[in-house]
Amino acid sequence: MRFVARVLSVALLASVVFTFSDASAQARPRNCTARAVGNESFAVCASGTGIYQAATQCDAPWWRLDYVAYGPAVQSPGYYSWATCRGDDRAYNPVVIIHP
Repeated sequence: MRFVARVLSVALLASVVFTFSDASAQARPRNCTARAVGNESFAVCASGTGIYQAATQCDAPWWRLDYVAYGPAVQSPGYYSWATCRGDDRAYNPVVIIHP
């Protein structure tokens, strides 16, 4: 009898975890794109709901270290977040940061 109760409690716990994890997965931004354009990069998500932002690495001249620039956090879907590097520093490796 203990074995049956244990199996049922594990099954119930698993169904609750899957239910809540599925609901939170639907709330995240989806279909996201990040692109570098000159000294800026942008991020945009086409569907889902939630908050995200752009981030990019910036290629500085040889006498300075490369660094990371962040754009503002925006609400999905359809809003653009732009991360801008200083002056003539080139943007590369753009990413979308999805906030929990």
